[in-house]
Amino acid sequence: MRLIARLKEQVLNGLDSALRRFLHRTALPQQFDPELAQALLADQPGADERAVALLTEAQRLRLFLMRSEDHRWWRYHPLFRAALLQHNPESATRWLEMAIAWFEQQGEWELAMELAFAYGLGERAVSTLERLPTDWLWPWGRVWTLWQWVQRVEAHAHQRAPRALLTLGQELHRAGHWQEGRSLVQRVASAIDLASPEPLARQALNALANMAHIEGKYEESLHWAERVAASEDPQARLHAHKLLGDASTGLSRFSVARRWYQRGIQVAQQLGDLAYLTFQRHNLAVGVELVVGRFAQAQTLLEANAPFYAQAPAMRVTHLVGWACLYVEMGDWANAARVAGEIEALRTAAESIQGSNRFWHAWCRAMTAIGSSDWAAAEATLAEAELTAQGHPDRELALTQARIWLLRRQGEPGRAVHLAVQALDKGTQGAPAGYAALVLEGALAAWQAGDPAYEPLIAEAKRLIAQLRLDTALVRLRALLALDARRAGNPCWRRHAQRALHRAKQPGYQHSTCSSSTTLSLAGRFGRSVSKQAPPSRLLPKR
Repeated sequence: MRLIARLKEQVLNGLDSALRRFLHRTALPQQFDPELAQALLADQPGADERAVALLTEAQRLRLFLMRSEDHRWWRYHPLFRAALLQHNPESATRWLEMAIAWFEQQGEWELAMELAFAYGLGERAVSTLERLPTDWLWPWGRVWTLWQWVQRVEAHAHQRAPRALLTLGQELHRAGHWQEGRSLVQRVASAIDLASPEPLARQALNALANMAHIEGKYEESLHWAERVAASEDPQARLHAHKLLGDASTGLSRFSVARRWYQRGIQVAQQLGDLAYLTFQRHNLAVGVELVVGRFAQAQTLLEANAPFYAQAPAMRVTHLVGWACLYVEMGDWANAARVAGEIEALRTAAESIQGSNRFWHAWCRAMTAIGSSDWAAAEATLAEAELTAQGHPDRELALTQARIWLLRRQGEPGRAVHLAVQALDKGTQGAPAGYAALVLEGALAAWQAGDPAYEPLIAEAKRLIAQLRLDTALVRLRALLALDARRAGNPCWRRHAQRALHRAKQPGYQHSTCSSSTTLSLAGRFGRSVSKQAPPSRLLPKR
């Protein structure tokens, strides 16, 4: 305290009033730059020139100024700043508001919030929370920073920050914390009129639709999405197109989902909404085109999205997971491994990533390990994927499919059939496409083992693949039918093989048909084909 008093007597008292005013006001925030200094001197004539001149004078007099590492910000030595704050003759309220507003305008939301908290301005912190943009939150996955800020605001003030609570609830839910996320969203939703045309009601409906989709409750998701679609607001309808596409994808209604996403892409282009344009292209690529085997279309959509994700680590993880899934479906293990490595590096740069990304990253690494015959890595990554699979029908089915494939690759088709039959007893679990892939994998295992379960499995696989029009699965199904017919001495094997080969000429199938892997080289035991056609086993090397 005596040192602070001496600083006042020996330093501050000897300065002219204009410089003291500059020092007192710029000491209010932890750090400032010339533009903020100009804003804090807005009531003075010639503020812009005056601020620069006074900063120069403060440097010349060596008034305990320090530069930040990036050389953008100035800050005072803590003791000198304490002296400036303690002996400030002005009321700080106006200038604190000015500094917080300036930080908001510059997109420096952390500095705005910390300044409000530092001076006990709870109401101002709530106001800032309500204005937080998604382009601050999403790129770096700042869900935990947002959670900490909400916790620091008095509980009774939460009712004045419904938008922030909805955002936090939705992001917690996406990160895998279902109970906490849904609790926050339902707290806000129960306090407002969801039939209202107000933006808050639309945000709540969006959150409810997204949460239901993540939890595998696709019919419920569709219900909430249709309520959003009833709005006449163009932005709300844009969101509705994505929600309806997502719900339709979950229900494996791929043609319907494609139409919704394509409409959403058109609307996003008209509105100039780059974020939703990117999201809809991504979901169309990964949720529809990749699943039905239209690899070239999926690749084109993902390539178009690359610039948007360049400077956003948490969101780029989503983008790269899409690429990893595409390479896995194509059987391109080298590129799948490369992209998985890029994802691993990005995960440390982001504050948080979505729970779905954690699962599919682990799943892609597991599939790549199986395809590369690295059994230890496969087991480890499947165990990692299992941590985020429970309660998600699509993930649980994908995980079981991977385990069946692993057992077949390890020469244990009997155990693989046991897993497939267990899944058959449970039915689609609301995720028909994932179930179809699993059943086909089980049929391959049953054929390999000569197990009687082959007949019900192949019958179910035929039904689902034809119904859902899954091209990738259809190529493999045709190849399996060719192998089965050839084993039985039925000449129709050539017809199945020719049809499979014809479909496999589509772009992106070269890895699946030309690999030297022996994953499914089941026809080898019958000798080389007497036909000039490639043996049907070449259509089954990867999965």
